[in-house]
Amino acid sequence: MGCDSLFLQCLAAGGAGTVSGPAQIFHKYFVGLYEAWIKGDMEKACLYQSYIVKTDRQLAGIPSIPAIKAMLKMLGIIDSDVCRKPLRALSKDEYKRLEHILEEYKKTIETEI
Repeated sequence: MGCDSLFLQCLAAGGAGTVSGPAQIFHKYFVGLYEAWIKGDMEKACLYQSYIVKTDRQLAGIPSIPAIKAMLKMLGIIDSDVCRKPLRALSKDEYKRLEHILEEYKKTIETEI
């Protein structure tokens, strides 16, 4: 399944997991959800799912592959976030939005999880 916002519902319906680009960046949400599901901790699984949905909504409107590459670069995982055509470079506003989303993720995993 490839819809991040339905990851928990996928597991509940008998699915084995998800294929997610953003999970490369926000892995603690996805691993946390899966581990909580395996342990039967639905409250915690729902909490992680809410973080995934929130992040998914924040990323809406930003081209996904350029966004993932930009965030991987911001995290020092890759050197270049350049994408080939037909993909486009991100605008300054989109880049700033991604920086804010990453800052929020880091705060969440440090303080709430």
